[in-house]
Amino acid sequence: MQYSLTMSQSQWPSDVYLKHLLQTLHNKNAKTRIINDADSARSNFLRLEIYFESLSYEVITEYEAYTWEDLLSDIGGTLGLYIGLSVITVCEIVKLFIDMCHYCRNVKERRLQYSAKTAKA
Repeated sequence: MQYSLTMSQSQWPSDVYLKHLLQTLHNKNAKTRIINDADSARSNFLRLEIYFESLSYEVITEYEAYTWEDLLSDIGGTLGLYIGLSVITVCEIVKLFIDMCHYCRNVKERRLQYSAKTAKA
């Protein structure tokens, strides 16, 4: 992150605020009674305020593009697709075998009927 530096300064305490500041300090601590004028107050006190120029910030988060859960689900989905196709193929082969058996039986019956017709004639 980069921060930009902006500085400004002013005289503190101001002449208007000096009387109130000295009164408050003298009431709280008797040792501060040696500070009685603006020059001694300005040479012994400092007021520092730090502000953020902008309160917005950027958060960069890194995460895995391909997690273990995604990998396992992709493997499972692919296996399911291949196994599903294999089951369909097996069913089609069984149906083909059944259809061929029906065809062969029908052909055999027709031959028997044809031989019986030709033998009578």
